[in-house]
Amino acid sequence: MARHKYVQNFFAIIEFVIIFLVIAFLATTTVPGLLRLRKRSRTSKIMPLPQSSDRLATG
Repeated sequence: MARHKYVQNFFAIIEFVIIFLVIAFLATTTVPGLLRLRKRSRTSKIMPLPQSSDRLATG
């Protein structure tokens, strides 16, 4: 009976390790991309659209 509990605990630890590795892998693959997008969005500027009165005056 003690051996059964040992094996059960062992598999529970393995499950936690696998879950941790999956989360760590997802974090290492997505965080750099998110940081690049954040940096790009801060550096890009939004160009204002021309107003209808501006088009009439120039055209």
